Amino acid sequence: AATAVAILNGLSRNFKAQFPDWHGAFEGDVDHRRLSTIVERVGDRLDAMKKYTDPPLVSYEKETNVNTIISRSERTASEPAKEANQKAKPVSSSDRSAAVSQTSRSAAADPATRETAALQSATESKPAAPKKESYMSKVFAWVLPGISAMFLLFLASNAMTDLYREMRFRTFERFQTLRAQLLPFVLGKVLFAMVYLLLCAAIMIGGGGLIFRVVWQQPLALAVLVIAFSASAAAIMAFFVALVPDERRAATLNSVVSMLLGFGGGCMFPARQLPQFVREHITPYLPSNWFVEAAHQLQDGNTVAWQWLALKLVAVGVVLVIVAVVIFQRRINRGLRA
Repeated sequence: AATAVAILNGLSRNFKAQFPDWHGAFEGDVDHRRLSTIVERVGDRLDAMKKYTDPPLVSYEKETNVNTIISRSERTASEPAKEANQKAKPVSSSDRSAAVSQTSRSAAADPATRETAALQSATESKPAAPKKESYMSKVFAWVLPGISAMFLLFLASNAMTDLYREMRFRTFERFQTLRAQLLPFVLGKVLFAMVYLLLCAAIMIGGGGLIFRVVWQQPLALAVLVIAFSASAAAIMAFFVALVPDERRAATLNSVVSMLLGFGGGCMFPARQLPQFVREHITPYLPSNWFVEAAHQLQDGNTVAWQWLALKLVAVGVVLVIVAVVIFQRRINRGLRA
């Protein structure tokens, strides 16, 4: 819609004076001479635009011929270097094959060198394996789980801030006219955040794996860990939402907490590069580190008790949801507002 508005605005600014004449031409109120004048004016406008459109001011052209890329002066200056390179030019494939055949003929008379010549010819004819693609896929397979975990924490913070709006509009109080406990209400918000996080995780991990050609070694285990970590992340942010009553302060605190959980859990770089105190006494107890390390171990083909890790993540989420409900209930009973 914005593009269409910009185009119509440009047409209006350049051809608005001719619009009544064109309207009269279609209605039959303009003679042929006046119509030819209108066409001539439009042609003058188009000629003035030609310096911007033909050729376009911004263009992209990929040149595959090296001789046309190098300018004439550069080719002249590079002639001595080219002659030197030709002198030191490696042996071509035809010359190499001729040398190998000559070596094999000379080795036919000597049985001791026959095996060496055969090994040399087999080594030279073997194509090199493409290592770049496999290396890049391994790099992205290591990076994607960590980046996804850190962004899921930020997204969980955005999803759970809906609790502030419910408090501001006194939905909590209206809900208590039907139910005395807030656990179903807060749990419903956590489930909503989980669905939101799972959709985002499918885009980041699943879509990212397709884009960067990452083959996940154990997709079922990884999917279970993603579900458990989504529940844990939503519960963590629900706890911090309940802990800080002010919405503006909580927005800043949740962003800082998400960043600290991401960096301290080894989401952006290996946890072994953290300071010793953080690495030994804080990182092992962070849910983000549980998820990231398990995902890396699964991708490396190592044996991981991912069922136990998933249960730990879900247990942390359940405990934090209960704590958040208790805090919310006390705040409502004291008459506090967001």
